[in-house]
Amino acid sequence: MGLLDSILGGGSSQNSGLGNAAKMAAVAAIFQWVNSQPGGLPGVIERLRTGGLGSILGSWTGQGANEPVEPQHLGQVAQESGLDISSLASLLGTDQQGALNQLSQFLPGLVDRVTPQGEVDESQVQELNNVDTSQISNLFDGIFGNKK
Repeated sequence: MGLLDSILGGGSSQNSGLGNAAKMAAVAAIFQWVNSQPGGLPGVIERLRTGGLGSILGSWTGQGANEPVEPQHLGQVAQESGLDISSLASLLGTDQQGALNQLSQFLPGLVDRVTPQGEVDESQVQELNNVDTSQISNLFDGIFGNKK
């Protein structure tokens, strides 16, 4: 299973109201946002861990089911940790609450995927960094009606 597929599967257990194309676009935007944050994905994980999401993150990096995170809790920790949710909202084309809703749905699967042994696996991060941007671009164009 590919990286996008496994992360999308993580978000499907919650009723996001997004179709598959919209889910892929949201995950692609979250990838881009995560990579733009100081320290990339490992930096985001550390900020969330030290910001009070340690036990929830433990479920994402450990064996078993991923515990959900409430968007409001994620937003509070993100703000206190200096994570820029407004830039994610811009990438997603929504407001900050919408961005937090989507982040809370897909971040657990993302973290779970790149921490198969409980720690960030650099090969998984590299796979995240190498997501085919042309496919992502085509996906965004299709969603927003910009046919090529």
